[in-house]
Amino acid sequence: MSMIVKKLVSNINKGDILFNHPIQRKSDQWSDEQKSLLIHSLLCDYPVPPLYAVQDPDESNRYSVLDGKQRLTILSSYMKNEWKLIKTLPEVIIDKEIYDVGGMKFSELPEEAREEFESASLLMYIFDDCSEDEIEEIFYRLNNGTALTKDQKTRTKLGDRLARFIDEVLESDFFKSKAYFTPNQLKRGEDQTCILQTLILLTGYKYKTFNNDDVVDFAEHYRVNHKEEDLKKCIDLFTVLNNLFHEKHRQIKKINIPIFAMTLKSAIELDIPLEKFGNWVNSFIREYTPECEYAKYCGQGSTNKDKISHRIELAHNSLLEFIARKED
Repeated sequence: MSMIVKKLVSNINKGDILFNHPIQRKSDQWSDEQKSLLIHSLLCDYPVPPLYAVQDPDESNRYSVLDGKQRLTILSSYMKNEWKLIKTLPEVIIDKEIYDVGGMKFSELPEEAREEFESASLLMYIFDDCSEDEIEEIFYRLNNGTALTKDQKTRTKLGDRLARFIDEVLESDFFKSKAYFTPNQLKRGEDQTCILQTLILLTGYKYKTFNNDDVVDFAEHYRVNHKEEDLKKCIDLFTVLNNLFHEKHRQIKKINIPIFAMTLKSAIELDIPLEKFGNWVNSFIREYTPECEYAKYCGQGSTNKDKISHRIELAHNSLLEFIARKED
């Protein structure tokens, strides 16, 4: 079906168009130039790729977007005056009149341009009565030729339960306030991969590396073999880590988070008081230097199983040595 921008944004605001399908990527994946060119395309009647959504089984007029989240959230945020078009945007021609709209928010557009934008239409394909497997296959095929990162493509293999679990963990206090990821890492979905790598270690999965292809293999395996007790244990460990770390720190990063989780698991099994573990882990990140023994296994080839095992062993030994020194 075809729908004009004004109606699309209205439906988003009413909650009739949703972005809650767990398979979806995060918002804010596009640059300012890409966002501005989308608006320009609609003003100039250039073709825009269609949208794809799944019909809500309980509400025939409610849809969950499979492909098109970036475009729709950009349209909505622009109509809310949340950002400006880039200043170098080409002029637009509407009814033979030329308009320079570069650098403008939606409310600053000439009336003719606002009306042209709101009345521009996009094609939306609606799927109904689809199984979870069919939805994932549709999403994967839609994005197979686009610039999805390997971390993002992993999401298509998780299944509904694991994808929702990943989102739950990503919204936790640990990942929001203590874990350190760069904006580019977050855009690529590396925080998601970090959680899966932690699960690989916690579940004893026989992995070869922490490379993306092996993480995808784990995701495909674990989606049908996962245990709720493993997921709870993972969340519990991140909750404890959040309570023990004093503040966000650059060393609470992707390469180290699975190691800290495994070391905490060992500490709990050895009945080491959490306070002592907390003292150690905060000391560990403060005293880390590129010259330390642990750092030797964090450089090139750090995703290899041998180097991961060495990091786990070194962290474990460091914890025991720290406690022994404090007890002397």
